[in-house]
Amino acid sequence: MENICAFCGGRVEPKITRVIEEVGSEIDNEIIIIEHVPADVCKQCGEKEFTPEVARHLERIRTERLGVVAERTIPVAEYK
Repeated sequence: MENICAFCGGRVEPKITRVIEEVGSEIDNEIIIIEHVPADVCKQCGEKEFTPEVARHLERIRTERLGVVAERTIPVAEYK
């Protein structure tokens, strides 16, 4: 049976992907990039769906900074 995206109805396929998250408040935040994340990804809109186990692990990475292997500078621009 083919998986269907809950947002757009497109076809979903398993992939290893990257997750980019903002952690913290609007004033004091940081970006965390999580590599090699298993997800079902919509071929039409790009929406990512995670199993409950993967979602729990992503939350632990965000809150406990598990597995951080590098720190990089990220440019920040304002839309004016």
